[in-house]
Parts: sequence; C-alpha cells; structure tokens
Amino acid sequence: MIKHIHNLLVSISILWITAGLWLLEDGLKTLTGVGIVFLVFTLVTTSPKELLLRIKNNKLIILSLLFTAIVIITKEYYGGIYGSFMRSCIIFSILFICIYSHRTNNLSISLPIIFGAILNILYVLYIVYIEGQPRPTAMMNPNIYAPLFGCFAILAFYFIKPNQHNYITITSCFLFLSLLLCVILMQSRGVLAASMFSLCILFIYKLKKYEHKIIITLSLISIVIFSGFMNKNRIEDLYNKSAYEYQRIIEGDLNSSIGLRVQMLDVGLTMISEKPLIGHGSNYKQEKTKIIIEDKKNQEINSYGTLHNVYIDTWAKLGILGFIATIFLTILPLFILKGSEHWVLGLSLSSFNLLISLVDTVLLGGDYLLVIITISLILKYSTLNNKEYA
Repeated sequence: MIKHIHNLLVSISILWITAGLWLLEDGLKTLTGVGIVFLVFTLVTTSPKELLLRIKNNKLIILSLLFTAIVIITKEYYGGIYGSFMRSCIIFSILFICIYSHRTNNLSISLPIIFGAILNILYVLYIVYIEGQPRPTAMMNPNIYAPLFGCFAILAFYFIKPNQHNYITITSCFLFLSLLLCVILMQSRGVLAASMFSLCILFIYKLKKYEHKIIITLSLISIVIFSGFMNKNRIEDLYNKSAYEYQRIIEGDLNSSIGLRVQMLDVGLTMISEKPLIGHGSNYKQEKTKIIIEDKKNQEINSYGTLHNVYIDTWAKLGILGFIATIFLTILPLFILKGSEHWVLGLSLSSFNLLISLVDTVLLGGDYLLVIITISLILKYSTLNNKEYA
C-alpha cells in the first residue's frame, strides 16, 4: 500500500511539472503543496537512517540542497533572483529526495512525461485550430511556453529507434510530429532555430549508430517538409518578419523586436561594466532605468522584467559568479547524463538551453528548469538506464 501511494505521488508530481505548471494558474503554488505532502509522507514512512543514507550516497542531492541554500540566501539578502526560481529550487530538492527511492517504479516516472506532453499538445492545437488564435497567450508569455515544446520534441526524437518497431518508437514518432508542429505554431524564432540545431545533433548521432541511414534521412526530411507544408504561411510570416526587422537594424532603426534586443544587450553590457564582480542585485531595475534614460534607449525596454539574454541578465544582476552559475544550469543535462547511455541527449538538451538562453530568459523563472532537470534525472536513475535506485 505504501509503495502504491508513493508512486501515485511520484506520478502527480511529475505530471504537474510537465503540464500543471504550464496549463493551470498558480501551478507552482499547487506543486509546492504536492511537494510538502510528499515530503511528509516520505518522513512518516521512511526511517531517518535511510533518508540520511539516501542523501549521503547521492552527490547530486547534496549539490541540489547546497545550491538551493545559496539561492535562498542570495534572494533574501542581495536580490537579483525571482521568487519563482527560488521556490522551484526548493521544490526540486524536496521532490528529488522523495522520488529517489527503491519504491519508485519506471511507469510512475515515464508515463507522466508522455501524458504531460500530450496535454500541452492538445492545448496548443485547441487554441490555434479551434479558437482560431495565432498562438496561446492566456496562461503565460508564449516565448516562455515555447521552449517546453522544443524540449519535448528533442526527447521524442531521441527515443525513435529505427531498428525497433515497438510501442515506444511508434509513440515517439507520433509525439515528435505533433511537438514539431507545436514548435512552429508557437512562432518563437529562437526556439525554432535552437530546436533544429539540437535535432541535428541527434540526427548525426543516429546516422552513425544505426544501419538504416537512408530510411532515417528520408523520414526526418519527410517530417520536416510535412510540418513546413502544414504551416507554410506561418513560416513565411516569420521569415518575412525577421528579414524586415534585420533590414530596419541595418538602416539604424532599433525599435523592432530584434532591435529592442540589441538595445537590451547594450544596456546589459553597460551594467556589467559598472559592477562586473558583484552585479547590481536589488538595485537592478533602478540602474537599468537610469542607463536607458541616459543613453536614450527605447523606453519600452523598461516594460520587460529581463534583458532577454540569460547570461547578460544574470551577470548584470549577480556578477561573475551568477554568470558562471547560469552557464552551469544551461549545461546541466549534459552534466547529469555524462557517462550514461543517454549522454547525447544531454548534449542536445544542453545545446538547446544554451541557444534559447541567448534570446530569452526562460531559465530564470524556474518552471522550465524543473522540467529539464526532472527529465535528465529520470533518465539517469530510471531502469531504462539499467541503474538501480539507492
């Protein structure tokens, strides 16, 4: 009975990370409640000796607790960190301790990821094709939501095994096609470009690993062409919009979407040059506003909470150590999966993170970080990787 309840809590937690955070209001607060319930259940049903041994034997748990403590102290005494990011770190540390157990079975950690992806796919398709909206905007910024589909698409493509025709490969093919469609529907140019680059890494890997090279190549080309054909008008609009904005930049007009990012980069570099070691902390907003006024930048920049570049934004807020920590967070999947059979997926996801972080700050909110770390750790410790839980 205890094992069944444990796995139910595991499934609810992971499903909430992959779907609840994105599709429901106050999803992070609800996940906090789930985490507390799970922690209480774990404390009641697990001996203190076993819990301490679980933490002691896993360096990643120790690192997550240490990192969470640093985040809390920095947030409370220096600033420069979003409250949602701090809560995400706390939730992750709690869930990691609870889920990393001999009681956890493979289905309770793999099925919620599949269901989470399907729920997000259905939501986007409903908004675009049933309600007729250009892209989802009601729940959150589409540029923050879009990376989730890129991450899922990379994961689905990875599990397509050309030499196997089982339910995993069939399900992965269906999900990959649907997720690639959603990536295009979200109309985020940075996510689309990062997805294509990261998928190319996996594509090259599959060409070297599997014998059916022609079949793999033709299948991928067919999927890309089909997705492009289904969204021909959207892709043309994105291309025309980008070409128009780049032309405006060449002519000296920096008031387009891309032009504003160029101005933000300039503002960020100025802020970094002022305090490269420690950053501006809680004075970040005031300093940013001052530079915008002094340098006669577009005042619209002040309406954005970040500088649309994770590395520049974090360095400006937290100094060089914040910048180094951000680099580490973006390559975390590779760090977690190195040495396992899934290392190339870690490389692909890390490449995706690095690229999207150049044009947006989805990592700073915490929701996306929870998804990335959860998927990476599941692959590291699940029975799919032929490893046992502590």
